[in-house]
This record gives sequence, C-alpha cells and structure tokens, in this order.
Amino acid sequence: MSRLLVILIAGLIVGSPILTINDIEKRAIEEAIEVYQDGGSVIIDNGEVSIIMDLESGKMDFAWYDGGMQIFKGVASAEVNENWIYSSSYPEATWDELTIEDEIGLGKRVDITFSAEYMPHLIESITIYWEERFIILELGVFNSLETEILIRTMRPLEVNPKFEGTLNFDGEVLALVNGYQSWDYAGVVRAVGTDHNIEIGDQFNLALSDVTSWWVQSLYESTKKDMTAGALTADRWKTTLSYRETTDLRKGDFYRSPDEKVDFNWYVQCGGHGENVALAPESRLDSERIYLSSGNNLDDLEKYGELVGRVNNAPDRKRPPNGWCSWYYYFDTVTEEDILSNARAVKEKLGDVPYEYIQIDDGWQVSWGDWTPNDKFPSGMGGITEKIHESGFKAGIWLAPFLVNEKLPLVKEHPDWFLKDRGGSYIKYNADAGSIENLVGSPHLCLDAAHPEAQVWLFDLFKKVKEWGYDYIKIDFLFAGAYEGAHYENATGTEAFRIGLKIIREAVGDETYILGCGAPILPGVGIFDGNRIGGDTFYGIAGHAVMNWLQLVWVARNTAARYFMGGNMYYNDPDVIVVRWPYSYNEAKTLATVCVLCGGANILSDNIPELSGERLALLNDPEVYSLSCGRAARPLDLFEQGDLPLKLVLSGTEIRLTLSQMPQIWYLPVDEATCAVALFNWSPLPRHVKFDLSRVELEEDSYNLYDIWEKTDLGEYSNSSTYSVALPRHAVQLIKITKS
Repeated sequence: MSRLLVILIAGLIVGSPILTINDIEKRAIEEAIEVYQDGGSVIIDNGEVSIIMDLESGKMDFAWYDGGMQIFKGVASAEVNENWIYSSSYPEATWDELTIEDEIGLGKRVDITFSAEYMPHLIESITIYWEERFIILELGVFNSLETEILIRTMRPLEVNPKFEGTLNFDGEVLALVNGYQSWDYAGVVRAVGTDHNIEIGDQFNLALSDVTSWWVQSLYESTKKDMTAGALTADRWKTTLSYRETTDLRKGDFYRSPDEKVDFNWYVQCGGHGENVALAPESRLDSERIYLSSGNNLDDLEKYGELVGRVNNAPDRKRPPNGWCSWYYYFDTVTEEDILSNARAVKEKLGDVPYEYIQIDDGWQVSWGDWTPNDKFPSGMGGITEKIHESGFKAGIWLAPFLVNEKLPLVKEHPDWFLKDRGGSYIKYNADAGSIENLVGSPHLCLDAAHPEAQVWLFDLFKKVKEWGYDYIKIDFLFAGAYEGAHYENATGTEAFRIGLKIIREAVGDETYILGCGAPILPGVGIFDGNRIGGDTFYGIAGHAVMNWLQLVWVARNTAARYFMGGNMYYNDPDVIVVRWPYSYNEAKTLATVCVLCGGANILSDNIPELSGERLALLNDPEVYSLSCGRAARPLDLFEQGDLPLKLVLSGTEIRLTLSQMPQIWYLPVDEATCAVALFNWSPLPRHVKFDLSRVELEEDSYNLYDIWEKTDLGEYSNSSTYSVALPRHAVQLIKITKS
C-alpha cells in the first residue's frame, strides 16, 4: 500500500470534514512531500529525492535515496547583457511553496527568488512529485530594473568547481550524447578530457573529447552511478547539456586511475546558440522545463521520453506507415512512370505485408521553393495522386518548406521573408545538389516563419498539397527553419520553427501523417507523427547509389540511442529499408531488422520490379513486419560500450567515430506471453553473441525460442540459462521467445 493511500485512509478515519477528492489529494500531498526551512536552507523531500537550497550561498544539493546519484552545490546562472550572474552572487533569497496539479501529476513547486539592488531577479523553480524519482527545474529572470535587458543564455543548473560543485563519480564515465537534429550522431561516448577545438574553414571543424549533448544527456559511471537530464520543452530555447573533465588529452591522459580526483564542469543550458531575447522592465523570461533523475539510465530515459510526449500533447498515434519511397533508387531523376511501375510491383510481389503508402520524394518539383511539378510528371501532382489511389495505395510527397532557391522570383519579390544575420546579410544553405554539374549544391535562403506574410505563403502551399490528395507528407531539411538570426519581431529560431510547423499542421489537418526529417529533435514533438532519428541509409548523386556498411551502422546506432523517443514523442523513423547489392544478404537482413525494431515506419526504397528471390523475400515476411507496432526495442547493453570522444562537424552535421562494439541485444515486448530479441554482430569477423534469459520479462520457468527469419525452432531454455549463437560478420538473429 502506498504512503499516499495510507494518508488518504487515515484522513477519513480521524473524521476530517467532508472534502472533494481533489482536496483530499492535495492534503495528502502536503503531508507526503515535505518542504520546510532549517536554518538558512530550504529542504524539499518526497522520500525518493531530497533537494537542499542554501538561501545564503545560493547553492543547491540534490540527493537520490537508495544509493542513487548526488549532485553537490549546483547553482543557477544566466547571461544578461553579456555578463554572467549566478544565484550565489545574490545577498538574499526568499521562497514560496505551492501544491500543484499539472499534466505530469500532483506535487509541490518551490519558487526561490534571488534578489539584489541593481540586478534582475533570478527565480529557480523546483517541482517534485509524489513517489517519483525525478524533479523538474525551471529558471526565470525577472527584470526589476528600469531599462531593457538582453538575455542570451539561461542555466537552470550548473555544477562547477568554482562554486564547490562536484558529481560523486568515481570511475570512468560514459555519456549518452544526442545530436541536435535527425542526422546528427546519437550514441554513447567515453567522457574523457577537456574540450579542444580545431576550426578548419566555415564548413568543417574538429573537437577532441566533446561530450556536449543536445536536448537530453545520460551519464553512467562504472560503479553503477548514473544521472539523466533533459529539456521537456523547446518553446523558445535550444538546450544543451555539457560534461567536462579536466583530464588533459594533450598529455596523453586518456585514462585516469580509479583513485584520481577529477574536477569537472557540468551544466544544463538553454540558449547560448545565437538567441537574443530582449526583456522589458517588470517582465519575466523563463528557461525550458528541465527533467533530472537518477536510478537506472534506460528507465530514466524512457520516463523522460514519456514525459516529453505528455507535456507537449503528442497526439494519439496513427498506425506507423509501411510503404515505398522513390529517393534511394531514383534520387532526383524520378519520373511519374517510375512511381507507378513500383506501385504495381509492390502490389503484385509484396502482397503478404500490408504496404499502404507510395511516397514521391525529391525530384518532382521545379525547384526548392517553386513547388510546382516539372515535366517528368505530366499528370501533375493531383493527377498522379489519383493514379496512386486507384492502384490501392495512399500517396505521400516530399518537400523542404524552409529553403528557397535564391534565384527564384519569390526572393526578389519578398526579400524580407528570408532570414538575415544581425549584420544584414542573408543566411544561406547549399542544397539541392542533384546532378554532377551541381555537385556542391546551390545557395538557398531560409524562410522566416515568424514573418506574417511568409506564414500565409506557407499555409497556402500546404493547403494546395493537401488538395492534391496526399495522405503522408515528408518535410525535410527542417533545421533551416530553426536557424538563429534577425527573425521577425526578434523571435528566436526555435520559436519561428515551431510557428512554421504549427502552420503546416493546420493546413494539412490532423488526419495527415507528417514525417519530419533533418529536424531538431525536440521542437517537433506534439506536431510530428514521425521523425527521422538517423542519417541516410546511403547517398547518391544523379541516380547513382553510394552504399556502405558504415552508413548502416550509423542508422543502427542512432536507432538504439534514441529508442526511448519512439512511441512517446513520435514514431521513430530509421530511414528506409534497402536490400539490393552491394549490401550482402546478411547486411540487408540486419538493416531490415533494425528498421522493424525501431517501431516506426517501414519504408522500402529499391526498384521493386527488379527484385527477386531471397532479396525480395526479405521485404515480404509478415511474421517479421508484424513486430513493427509503434514501440521501439530496448537496447539492453546500450551503456556497456562507448565510442571515442572525437567529433567532426561537416556542413553543420555532427559525425563521430563509431566502434564495432555497438549494442548487440535489442529487446522488444510483444504481449504478455511473447517477446522478441535481436542479436547483432556488428564486427567484420564472425562472433558469438550471448543473451541471458533471466532478462526476459515474461516471468516463466522456461521459454521456447524460435528464429523468425529462418522459421526454425531453437529449442526450450530455462529462464536461468544463457542462449548463445555464432553469427557471421554483419549478421543478425531475430528470435521470438514465448512461454513454454
């Protein structure tokens, strides 16, 4: 029986006045979550988490019970008028307590206000919930001055040796690093050394030992201590989380001894990426809401993903789409007949799996920004939609709505619709590189979705697309809509981006499936149905594919590291399934398995009329594809390996060196009696892969194992045994486990 229920019953037994259930709940919360002042400190405690705020020093202690993580003496800080101010800089602080009920649950919020003459107020809000192991932080700045101030950065939590801050990690730290947008690296890296950057031109730089993560980060230490933190919202700010040890790579100190004392900085930062927000006198500005937890990395990440979806009103999910996409075979050379011939082939040759979408990708339009059909689509986009529907499929289409070719008349007619930097120059992105002659891409300008006239243009564009009859819309290169610059009415890039996405959603309606791509990971939650969470399966120029195993590994690694987003924030989209040469048969099977276990879209992109034999069979197995039901598989060994802390940034995309020791064991519950486990060999050599059956959550003494791809029984195993398989290079075994 929970303490909350005990308190409720006790209140009724002692004969309290008749109360509404809400009043009873609030009274129980007041009893169950303690908030009190002890000397110069405020203590907040719910039996799972304890926070101590020292009102005199402005420093915060966080402690988790049951041997969890601790953070000692963190502070809050903000960059105001190009100067940093800290909660520890203020001579006094006051606090208020409020019992709350919000979309997360019942709890208490404590607002601690730091004030001083000639300084704006800092307000640190700490929210704690009944029987939850997480807390929510939010930092506010109130302009108590007589003049406007400019805010660039807000840090709801900063752990810094300068303020006696420390994390009680004792051994080597692994960090889950999440990239800014779809294609960026997501994975687990070894957190070693300080950060050294090498700038090489505008489009390329190198960072040694960079453990900065966008939106969410999880730290894991070898003695099983851990911490997970992340932004729940992305309404105004871009959020980063950074961990820095003082180990010096220049001295070759890649590893430290277990007893070595290591200092570090760690902070959660909203802004600092070009945002400039003017705050008028007597006005308040808040950071994003920050989740902070300790207990178990995977559990905490899954709770984080679930809360992000809840806080941002992620819609009830439509069924994740299965279908075919034109890009990875035809690229921008695609024609109307290519689309229709593949639709016929999918229907005739792949009838065992319910593929329902035919998606036209880049190449149908005159130009990026001129979204009218070119002469390769003589029926027009409405006409080909009718033909797709007549063949028994739903129709999908691709656009890049925030990029416009600078040569188009639209730019000359409406120059103020496009984003400029604060010096007055257009911000450009080289894109649309669809031919050998235009290999490096042509300059495109970025639509400022905060501009009212640009909003009308954007709405009319997608209303037209919807009138053409499209059921599925893939919007790409979306990061361009979130660039920072001189946006209309000083909106931040994130604000402008969300405005644009909401306009697109309004134009196409809730019934249309929207897939984001090249998108900042967090701001699309509540708007997207699906979102790309990895890089392209392979690249191509002028109709010629360039495929390799490393790109497949990139897709798989991102799918594993971002699994907790799937089904919570949106459907994870791992990119397409391709099974043709030069992928080997085992590699093609591995890619198909990764995509199925992602739980999101299963989109094919081969030339289906040309496929036959065992390659075609990889796309037509209903037993395999039935596993794709919206939930993403959990990589059980995600934090057992780490990549090197080396980052390249090429044209804005983060790239890291990935080792072959990626997560090998992916676990997917199916129902009360069944689960699926995929065992991967990422190595270039044959390898035995083992799975401890005690990790199965079916609670049975023994299980039957069955190879789903090969359709063979593997025998009966006890729940205390270990299953082992010898896998060839780059191979996978997909197992169904059922109660005996």
